[in-house]
Amino acid sequence: MRVDLHPCYVLHTRPYRETSLLVDILSSDYGRLCLVAKGVKRAKNNKANLLQISKRISLAWSQRGTLGNLIEVEDLGDRVNLIGSKIISCFYMNELLMRMLHTNEPHPEIFDIYQQTLTNLTQNQDEQKTLRIFEKKILQVLGYGLILDHDANTGEQIDANNKYYYVAEFGPCMSKNNGLQSIQISGKALKALDDENIWDNDIAKEAKRLLRMLLKIHVGDKPFGSRELYRAYLQNITAV
Repeated sequence: MRVDLHPCYVLHTRPYRETSLLVDILSSDYGRLCLVAKGVKRAKNNKANLLQISKRISLAWSQRGTLGNLIEVEDLGDRVNLIGSKIISCFYMNELLMRMLHTNEPHPEIFDIYQQTLTNLTQNQDEQKTLRIFEKKILQVLGYGLILDHDANTGEQIDANNKYYYVAEFGPCMSKNNGLQSIQISGKALKALDDENIWDNDIAKEAKRLLRMLLKIHVGDKPFGSRELYRAYLQNITAV
C-alpha cells in the first residue's frame, strides 16, 4: 500500500542503523504509524530537519507490514511556537499517545484533538487545564470515557457542594467501595472537568489525581520521561 502526501505530526524519532531514523507519527486518517526514514541523517538530506515535533507536515509512505517506508516529506509551514514548559507538555502528549494507541488503527478524532490542543497551548490558555482536557478526550475517544455529570450508583446529578469517591472503571459515588481503586474528589472538580470551564488551583490538583489514576490503568506504572523533564525544568526555574 502506498499513501500519498497526508497530514501528520511526528510523535517520536530514534536512530536506525547508521544513516536512518525510525519515526513514530500520528496521521489524520491512518492513526499511529512507525516509518523508516532511510538515509535522512546524511549531510545532503534535509528531511530530518522537517521531522520535528509540533510541526504539521505532509508525509507519503509505502507499507506492507507493520513498519512503513517514508517516501516524501513536505513542509506545510505551520509549526506552532512552543517554548519552555509548553514544549515539555507536547513531549508528554506525544508520550501518552505512544503508550495509549496501537499502531495502524485509524483515529481521526484524536488527530483533531491533538491539533487543537497544540493550538490551545500557544494561546496562553491554562497549561494544566489544557492537558487534563486532552487526557479526558483521549480516554473518551478510546472508549474509556469518564462519568462526570451523575452519580454512577444513583443516577443523580453531580452536586458541586458534595464530595464523591471516583471508582476506577465505574464512576463517582457518594460511598466508598473498599474493594475497588478509588480517590476522593469534589463535585466542583467533576463539574469543572465536565464543563471544561471554571478552573482554579484546587480543581487542577483534583483533576490531575483523577486522570492519573485512570490513565495508569491503561499505561501501567512505567514513569513518563516527560514528567521527569518537567520536574527538572521547575527546579531550574526555581534556582534562577
